[in-house]
Amino acid sequence: MLELTEVTVRFGATTAVDDVTLAVQEGTVLAVLGPSGCGKSTLLRAVAGLEPLDAGRIAWRGQDLRGVPTHERGFALMFQDGQLFPHASVGDNIAYSLRLRGVGRAARVRRVHELLELVGLPGYAERRTPTLSGGEQQRVALARSLAADPGLLLLDEPLSALDRSLRGRLAGDLREILSSTGTTAVLVTHDHDEAFTIADRMAVMLAGRIVQEGDTAQVWRAPVTREVASFIGFETILTGSAASTVLRASPTPTTTPTASTPRRAF
Repeated sequence: MLELTEVTVRFGATTAVDDVTLAVQEGTVLAVLGPSGCGKSTLLRAVAGLEPLDAGRIAWRGQDLRGVPTHERGFALMFQDGQLFPHASVGDNIAYSLRLRGVGRAARVRRVHELLELVGLPGYAERRTPTLSGGEQQRVALARSLAADPGLLLLDEPLSALDRSLRGRLAGDLREILSSTGTTAVLVTHDHDEAFTIADRMAVMLAGRIVQEGDTAQVWRAPVTREVASFIGFETILTGSAASTVLRASPTPTTTPTASTPRRAF
């Protein structure tokens, strides 16, 4: 389990992450959903050990991570641009962490081929990364992140650089890959459809604070404030007698949204 307790990160007089408490069970995916500038990427970097805490505690499997350097945490971080090595082949990119760990050549080759099958790119080991499409590059970046079997995968807006239709397809594929491998992951994104597709649980972050957290279906059915409802895609917000009339006439929703789901009134 990943546990964040009253985590605060400041940059001078600006509080980027404000008293955040969260828990992630092993084998599950948590999406931290929020607008640009809300502090979600800073929170992810703090988990990775790239940003120091001003207050609070981050623990992994009961171990306090304060003072543990990034390379000793056993986590993998995947960025929105993939950050592949342009001079290296697809196979060499994926095998990079395995080579650093001293894994033999035959075992590296086997693992690369396994991961290319997993991400839907069989036969791509000898391709050069600049020749790949954006979606293919992100699949290679995911394979590289999974190569060393990280305890925790941290995903920083991994699909935001892609066009809308491709994001939708890759979000479904990413969900299937994480589920099939039992990977524990934290995803930060500004895209509610992406969060609903990929994650088991969701934490909505606004202005540095977590304002609602729960199962994705629960957050979709019952946003706790007008601000949360508006951000996750509700286009009409009713109050007073109008809201009571709609609630009496409407059945309780039982499904979570997809990119094509019509937005409901709140």
